[in-house]
Amino acid sequence: MIKLLNGYLYSYVRLRFTGLNQQEILNKACQNGIIIKNAVRLGYTQMEADVYRFQVKKLKKLLKEKYKITVVKNHGVSYKITANKKRIALMLSLILAFTGICLVFSRTWSIKVIGYDNEKAIIEIVKNSGMLSWKNGLNDKIYDVQAKISQSDKNILWNAVSINGTVVEVYIKEDKTLKVEQAQDGNLVASKDCVIRNLIVHSGTAQVENDTAIKKGQLLIEAKQKFGEEYFPCKAEGIAKASVFYSASLSAPLNETVFEETGNKKNVCSIKFLGMNILAGGKNQFQNSFYTEEKINTFFLPIEITKFTFFETKAQTRQQNKDALIVETQNSLLTKLKQQIPTEATIYKTDTTIFESDGVITVYTNIETIENVAVRG
Repeated sequence: MIKLLNGYLYSYVRLRFTGLNQQEILNKACQNGIIIKNAVRLGYTQMEADVYRFQVKKLKKLLKEKYKITVVKNHGVSYKITANKKRIALMLSLILAFTGICLVFSRTWSIKVIGYDNEKAIIEIVKNSGMLSWKNGLNDKIYDVQAKISQSDKNILWNAVSINGTVVEVYIKEDKTLKVEQAQDGNLVASKDCVIRNLIVHSGTAQVENDTAIKKGQLLIEAKQKFGEEYFPCKAEGIAKASVFYSASLSAPLNETVFEETGNKKNVCSIKFLGMNILAGGKNQFQNSFYTEEKINTFFLPIEITKFTFFETKAQTRQQNKDALIVETQNSLLTKLKQQIPTEATIYKTDTTIFESDGVITVYTNIETIENVAVRG
């Protein structure tokens, strides 16, 4: 062990001395406390010996005037460090980086909540339970955290807490059907403008009379019941049968413009070949017309031929059948209005009024239905 410390940990230099009196080198070294080891005479004027690194400078200063001193070899840990300092720095960096990674992954840093809207409440429970900490011992806390999460909301059916890397993951299954639905309280109001025909009160106090025109949102049955001389809160229940009116109008001209064929026609061919489009037969010169088209068989040749036939038309004004026009217009109005009527409503009456002015027929249609308009307000 001592030999190792002297020969390796304490670095030394193998020096070659060139000069006449080699005994003087040993004497001066001994007089000045310089240790010389493994001295070997190479010839009449040369000698080699080992000198500790920290004493080399002192020995050279003593002998520089009489002897030539050259370095043969360096030994020891300090020289190894100097020669391999880049490798040592790289190795230390890798060790530090690996240590840092181990430290990072040996604790939890964040919380992830899956399947629940109120994330803040769950994160607060997990934080207060000390889950953002070093992983050692966290698994023993998981059951306590799961119990606290379940107790925080009755809608939570089950939950699971796990540690994935540096993240604490919380999985929650929510079942809102576990919550008992509370009965709706409040008044009954009108869902639309109407005329009340028959207001039936099961509980509560009526606020309107039959055959009264009311607006949407107006109070029908108030959520209070009279017992003796006093009123007490209750749940308003009842039916409000009412007349609801749907109306619309539509105009149509008595004279219509139609286009009739004159008998004139023109044929035009469109020829597509090598990316070009050529019209054969000129262009359509008719002001009003319609056309038909026909593909010509080219027997698999790389050409496409389309024949267009244009038929000239002329605008003609004619008078429509008044009664048929009224029936058609009224049917269109009825179809439009019935789309607005709820399926549970009953059509009570339909009225139609017709006006004619400046060759235009205007049809007004009004539908009266019977519906239950009482809704919770």
